[in-house]
Amino acid sequence: MATPFRDSVEAQALDACQDADVEALRRCLAAGVDPNFLDPYQQCSLLFHAMLRAIHDAAAGCVCMSMLLEAGASVELGSTEGCLNTPLYHCAGDTWPGYQPIIEFLIKSGANVNATGRANLSPYQGGERAAPESVLRRAATGGPVATVKMLISAGAVDLDGALEAAVLHSYQRNCLPLLRAGAALPSWDPEPAPYGGWRWEELVPNFPQTRAYIERIRAAGGFKAYEKAHRQRLTAIFLPKFPTTLPVEMLERVLEFTWDIGGH
Repeated sequence: MATPFRDSVEAQALDACQDADVEALRRCLAAGVDPNFLDPYQQCSLLFHAMLRAIHDAAAGCVCMSMLLEAGASVELGSTEGCLNTPLYHCAGDTWPGYQPIIEFLIKSGANVNATGRANLSPYQGGERAAPESVLRRAATGGPVATVKMLISAGAVDLDGALEAAVLHSYQRNCLPLLRAGAALPSWDPEPAPYGGWRWEELVPNFPQTRAYIERIRAAGGFKAYEKAHRQRLTAIFLPKFPTTLPVEMLERVLEFTWDIGGH
């Protein structure tokens, strides 16, 4: 007679990951649990469950994730319900600070920063999954600037697509690192088509401001020119407030640390 799942060593491993119980997980792996085991309920990997726990307990959660990876777990195996969403893809689109050390851990562990995934849509949107999107695009339309910068530094591509998505969804704060990394300005019609009978401005209230920001950059001749002009304007404002002996180059460096040059 087969052992009920709740009495199995796999269930114990699942509990250990969800509780960030390092010693219990060590025992389960020693007993032969497949590090790539998927729970039968949500079709999520042990690594994925450990990652979710690490949001609240980064130290113990990341230890559990390290143990699973050392035992042969795939850093790309997350949720397979419907389609594959990697742990990194899942984390990239969330602003919760607890995700930041996990994202850094996953990147250092070799996670593919150019993997694609699909976000869930609500029943009001047809109850289907969205089209595949890159990790960087997901970060640009939901994650913090720190995540976007980490992904770019780790070699993430799709800069153009991520910038277009950030503009359309009015995540202006995420436009700056993408522009600095060389993303091309979007070339779409300045009036996006209605979505489901709704005007774009009704769905994304701040879109006109973000669109205006991009159009100012375009009018300046590109981001480098816009960034230079912004720096010069700020320097002209603040230079008279400092002693005349302060070199202009030093003031510009100070302004770079205190202002998002080119981001407004």
